Amino acid sequence: MSGLSDSDEAMHDFVLAQQFETSFPWVTLLPGAERHLFAQEVVEQARAAFSIRAPHPLLRTIAQWQATAEGHAAGVTNDSITIDFDSVSRVARPA
Repeated sequence: MSGLSDSDEAMHDFVLAQQFETSFPWVTLLPGAERHLFAQEVVEQARAAFSIRAPHPLLRTIAQWQATAEGHAAGVTNDSITIDFDSVSRVARPA
């Protein structure tokens, strides 16, 4: 953030995080670094979405982050997700 001292920027980040935790209680399920990424991405998406008067990208971003928080709550980690591509079979095309 240009024009702000490090302490001002830290205070801004803290206040923003508090506001997000109030509006989206599930944010507390995200690890600390991901909370910061969530806030950053939501602010960027909000600016972009509202500049074109289309909130859908922002809503999609929030839904994706909520799903990530739900995964963390369920104990899912990147290390716990494995896909055995050798056992994947083709699904027949519907008639």
